[in-house]
Amino acid sequence: MVEVLVGCSGWSYTSWVGPFYPRGTPQTRWLEYYSKVFDYVEVDSTFYSIPSPIRTKKWARTTPENFRFTAKFPKIITHDKAFYNVNRVTNILVIVVAFYKAGLEDIRLTWAAMLNT
Repeated sequence: MVEVLVGCSGWSYTSWVGPFYPRGTPQTRWLEYYSKVFDYVEVDSTFYSIPSPIRTKKWARTTPENFRFTAKFPKIITHDKAFYNVNRVTNILVIVVAFYKAGLEDIRLTWAAMLNT
């Protein structure tokens, strides 16, 4: 049987207040609210920086046990260094995402345009 997960590429969009998040919902509760509607989210912010273990633990505590995350590989690895000499940064990322609990569905790579030439 195929499992279908439904979600978006993030949850912290201020334009969603009103149409999705009830007005007055504190931003600190957006992920909790989101996870009651969807069962999956892509963490777009990991493309820009590696989250702290404290942050990923909070995300895990805030969401139901069956909720799933996808993390993007940081651009420092995929774009800035083009996968060259990135062992240390990659190891840090792997350690941090381990804190996601069993909810880490995958790690998404976004290829730099220069790799396509």
